[in-house]
Amino acid sequence: MPALVADFLDLEISLRRRFREESVSDIIVASLLRSAGRDLSVQLPINEKITGNDFDIIVFDPVRRSAVQFRIQAKRFSPHPSNWQMGSYKELAHPHNSGTQAAALIRSSATERRLLTVPQYAFYNPARACAASGSTIAGIELADGHAVRQLVGALVKAKPKRLPYERLSTLQPLFFPLSTLLCPSGADVGRRMVTPEGARRAVNDSIAAAAERNGGDPIKLLPRQASAGGRSRSADERSTLLATDMPPVLAAAMGARERQITVARTRVSRPKIVLFSQ
Repeated sequence: MPALVADFLDLEISLRRRFREESVSDIIVASLLRSAGRDLSVQLPINEKITGNDFDIIVFDPVRRSAVQFRIQAKRFSPHPSNWQMGSYKELAHPHNSGTQAAALIRSSATERRLLTVPQYAFYNPARACAASGSTIAGIELADGHAVRQLVGALVKAKPKRLPYERLSTLQPLFFPLSTLLCPSGADVGRRMVTPEGARRAVNDSIAAAAERNGGDPIKLLPRQASAGGRSRSADERSTLLATDMPPVLAAAMGARERQITVARTRVSRPKIVLFSQ
């Protein structure tokens, strides 16, 4: 999937057309539909105009009644003509360098009371940038939403002084692959689908590893990650086990699955991808 996204973004040059994050997100949904089959349910907003640049991936075990939701904000790469490391994610502080989008990502994740929600950024990169990096970056890279939010805050406060916090070279130490979230590892090895606990643990470990790679706080951007022995505050201690009442999004996913419906339009505010792990 990351390679497919990278190749897709490279087509911009020959087509002379800029693809939006929504187009790449559609590729991700389509790829998951192809690979996951009956283990997946996609819910789209009833109002097609409500799409935004973000989507949710929920890993759900209906037998154990546990789930974790990853709220993902997408940003695409804008290449530099001669130096791949100086390429940037120009809309990082969207909209209009206000940072309100990043703040909304953190706020909406924190206020999800019935479903443990972890804020993440997905950075989409073209194939030529991946090749220039020596394959140290892929077409899709994830990063901790809290850490990126701090970068955005620094960008907003620095006006009118320009800081290099949108550059790939600044953000790359925070990256970890999409497979961290989707592919079984550790105790989940041998399963077709990662468990909610396995996905959450793998992502939290990757966030902690990113903090360690940064030596705690070398550029004074990540105080949240540097605290508590290097653990990120985004490593929420809440349980993945569901409350007595099942959240509507999961109830709708269960109902759609019983009716053998993979894609449905429901009352959601953003596209939701529910992966069944059982």
